[in-house]
Amino acid sequence: MNKGTKSLVVMILLVAMGSMAIGQESFKAIVEQEGFAWMIGHWKATTDDGTEMLLTYRWAVKGHAIVSNFKMGDNVSQGIIYLVPDEQKARQLTVDSRGQAVGATWEVLDGKVITKTKMTDEYGQTTDVGIAYSKVDDSTIKVAIYGLDNGVLSDSSWFEINFKKEKK
Repeated sequence: MNKGTKSLVVMILLVAMGSMAIGQESFKAIVEQEGFAWMIGHWKATTDDGTEMLLTYRWAVKGHAIVSNFKMGDNVSQGIIYLVPDEQKARQLTVDSRGQAVGATWEVLDGKVITKTKMTDEYGQTTDVGIAYSKVDDSTIKVAIYGLDNGVLSDSSWFEINFKKEKK
């Protein structure tokens, strides 16, 4: 291949890569288009025994990812949610204050955002769970935890709680 041909090939590759980067829709644009931008924000709930839970979702990396934070007592976790275009799925990687890293997938089902993952108890036993997020109104979201059987949510939730939007 002569020098002129090599230059042409490199130029074509650069143009193709640049147009792919420009053409890829941001995760934020997709979330907004699908009507789930209501999740973004700071949320607070209190359990029956008075334990506070704080949940935060905020945009990062120019709208290509969401950073999540969860705090309940001494338990703290932080994650990143991002779109995998080839799989047409959103994935999450979370690390908690016990040093555990957990992966999850996100999907939409019946107007709810569903996270599917494995929960590990203090004895190291894992359970497949689905966490469903649904909008109650502009200042309230419901979070419900379900068991999963072959990737399908159980008929009834194990736990439900409403989170109120916090002003920052």
